[in-house]
Amino acid sequence: AGACSCGSVANFSGNFYNDLNNNGIKDTLENGIPNAMVKVPLCSVYFMDDSIGNYNAYMCSTPDTICPYYNHNYTTINPPYYVLNSTATNVDFGIHMIPNVVDLSTTLTNYFSAVPGFNYYSTITVNNIGTTASCGNLSLTFDTIFNYVSSNPAADSIIGNVIYWNNICLNIMQYQNFGVTFISDTNAVLGNNYQLYANLTNNNDTNIVNNNDTINGIFVGSYDPNDKEVIPSGLIDNSLAAAQQEFVYTVRFQNTGTSPAITVKIIDTLSNWLQIPTFSLLSFSHPCTYNISEFGKVTITFNNINLPDETSNEAGSHGFVKFSVKCSPQLANGGDVFNTAHIYFDFNQPIVTNTVETSTKILTYINTIKKPEIKLISVEPNPTTDKINLHLNYEGKENLNIEIVDFNGKVVLKQQILNSQKLINLNVSNLNAGSYVIHVLGKNYNNNVQFIKN
Repeated sequence: AGACSCGSVANFSGNFYNDLNNNGIKDTLENGIPNAMVKVPLCSVYFMDDSIGNYNAYMCSTPDTICPYYNHNYTTINPPYYVLNSTATNVDFGIHMIPNVVDLSTTLTNYFSAVPGFNYYSTITVNNIGTTASCGNLSLTFDTIFNYVSSNPAADSIIGNVIYWNNICLNIMQYQNFGVTFISDTNAVLGNNYQLYANLTNNNDTNIVNNNDTINGIFVGSYDPNDKEVIPSGLIDNSLAAAQQEFVYTVRFQNTGTSPAITVKIIDTLSNWLQIPTFSLLSFSHPCTYNISEFGKVTITFNNINLPDETSNEAGSHGFVKFSVKCSPQLANGGDVFNTAHIYFDFNQPIVTNTVETSTKILTYINTIKKPEIKLISVEPNPTTDKINLHLNYEGKENLNIEIVDFNGKVVLKQQILNSQKLINLNVSNLNAGSYVIHVLGKNYNNNVQFIKN
């Protein structure tokens, strides 16, 4: 999917704050909240706030409706938007948390695929994403092809192939990692599957769906220590995209140099097929911060990570970050979501990971018949680079209008056609690469077809 670029015509700034009394006014002791962002719709760009809630942004056209986002299930934002006509300050948004919601989530991550006869590391991250302090009990069920070595923090008990940690208590927005080391059986067969299953129990939990997570892996003989993974991967059903399927990305890295890495930085630009405000940091091997700028460029920084090199400490030389983001429902019309990460160790050149892909089938046409006079429309070639031919089977008497709408819902081309036209030639060479929908509109008619511009 393509992205536009534009220049600044007006600047604005403000603060996201914890609106404790939900009055829409920043009162004393109502501190800033990080990881919130604003969208400037006419530019389709995003600006994220800093660690104390402050942000700076620009508009490329005025007036524009500034929309706030904070990806938390149990909050409201006041006001819901601002309409700005010029440069402005104190464009503040109050985030109010719905009180006393219990919700603990569990994320299970492996540092790399298992290799027969070698150590295998996994981490369970428990997050308190509710609005009150909560406690629960955690367990990890592992495949018997693994032999348990150790865990940090130490397990309370191990019964058979199940590890237990009891009475885990977390404050609001707090997380805890549980690292586990196994050694794979030397008789494990390359290509065979293995599974780990993490589960957290809490009788008062509002959402039990996110209380468990599973790793379904395959034994390998070798692996790239710096890699990218996405779930789901490959071709998915269009109905999942229409339901805004959540994509989970994992970036793994290892210091294969000869000295510790002081800082590790990951830059990952999200596809326009993804809904940037739904970004959620799920799990990470070491403390990190992240920032999302303008067109979906995600920068994740591990400051002072002091990651040892593999020669001096192989077990400690690994790291990872896992995040999720929902796809746009427009992906249901067909498209490809590609993602590649760039990993920077201190001041070295970036290590570029493999490219992962999730895609849906391209729908040649979408037929929304309202009257028998409009039967079928189609477009070819699809995808295209410069020109398309629109075939219209229309038997009505009124002239119709054509609108081409881009991924963000913006009309990028308009044209009127006569009722006698059956073949319409359209020049789309000036459009950015991405997915578009052609609407054929009349007083009593509405039909559309999707195409891809390369």
